[in-house]
Amino acid sequence: MNTKNKIKSLITVATLSGCTAAPLEEQVMENCALTYSSDPVLELCDKTIVSSPQLPFWNKLNCALNFPSDPVLKPYVKTLKENADILQATQLCTATPQLQQLFWNKLKLAEETNAAPSNTIPASFNDLAPKEYFKDITVTEAEQIQAAYLAHALWIDQSGVLPWKLADYQPEELNTLFNQKNRFWWSPEKEEYQIGFLLDHSPAISLSIAQKTVDIDSLTDQKSTIIEFVKKFRHFRHGNPGAKNGEGEVYCFDLETIPTLEEMDKEKIARFGCKSMASYACSLATAYNIPCETTEGYYDGVGHRTALLKITEQVLAHGDHVYEHYLLNTPSEKLLDDYQFWEEEILAHPAYSGVDSEAAHQSRVHEMNNIITYPSNFLMKGYCQNKVDKRAALENYFGEYFDGAKLDLLEQKIIEITQNCTVIPEDNPDGTGESYHHICTL
Repeated sequence: MNTKNKIKSLITVATLSGCTAAPLEEQVMENCALTYSSDPVLELCDKTIVSSPQLPFWNKLNCALNFPSDPVLKPYVKTLKENADILQATQLCTATPQLQQLFWNKLKLAEETNAAPSNTIPASFNDLAPKEYFKDITVTEAEQIQAAYLAHALWIDQSGVLPWKLADYQPEELNTLFNQKNRFWWSPEKEEYQIGFLLDHSPAISLSIAQKTVDIDSLTDQKSTIIEFVKKFRHFRHGNPGAKNGEGEVYCFDLETIPTLEEMDKEKIARFGCKSMASYACSLATAYNIPCETTEGYYDGVGHRTALLKITEQVLAHGDHVYEHYLLNTPSEKLLDDYQFWEEEILAHPAYSGVDSEAAHQSRVHEMNNIITYPSNFLMKGYCQNKVDKRAALENYFGEYFDGAKLDLLEQKIIEITQNCTVIPEDNPDGTGESYHHICTL
């Protein structure tokens, strides 16, 4: 069977005002209200069709989802039938029959066992090679992952253990939470699904790690939860497969294969830096039904990864910021940038605009202000140990962002804190007396 016919066989055909759901390559019919996609698992219906006002909204959508009569699933059927925004965001109405059935099966098992849905690891991840940043997964494996995470979101919401509810979310927030790109994406070029930099395939695993990181019983609101997560992320460090000491001897030897969430939690190492760390942050957030998405090409105008949390008005501008040496004394609450600022000054511009672009400059303003406000042990030690020209070293690194007056302020602050470079205090970002050191040792 060729690819086109294979895709067609996976899609539930729903007649919508004279048009049918179809892959991208098929001709768009007149008056069709669909947004077409080449993704074989999900076909997104953007708009509802005009239908009889006496019909419930899912009939107006011409929803092809079969609502089961199983009493175990009754609360979930009720939620979907009474919340148009939730149902539309799941895209279950236009998902394949296989995905729909997987969703109900995983939801029923979660309800019966009182445990988050789980998945086995994709087969391709049993054979990893160093510096292999992406792995292909099958359509079946992609459906398993998507069905599990859709089921998880409804199951944990229904359980009542979270202080927030899906029914209170806006459509955009629900779309972000349910977006399959949080874990995998469709590659039109390869006609395969892919996962890269971090494997997040099982809600049972992500929820377990989230609970271990920030106790679910301590949650009050989404914003403070993200801050508590960030505090724990400060213990991580950037992956380093071959660092050298002063004698040129290589150490660290960190792995360069795609980590699972469990491996990353255990190691406290972001093997691929910001690309792993930003994804890890979003994985734990979504385990608690906090919408989070990653993007690339905005921080510093190049290929760094950012975690966006519009619902909490927070941005982890660069995944590496949680362990960046110059920011190790910045309070975790202050480490996160403002979403509105990012939306207006950075995301409004094209991605990958280059390091010299205005958007790239704006993406680092908050970071630089944190550096000058909360000088780190690393910064002060570098300044005090410079025997040639201490001021020149500051100007070389910060001159683009700080004028002479700000550099004067930073230098004066360093001199005061270190008592003229006689005592260099340890970092204490969150006032707990705990500092973070991220250079691996021999």
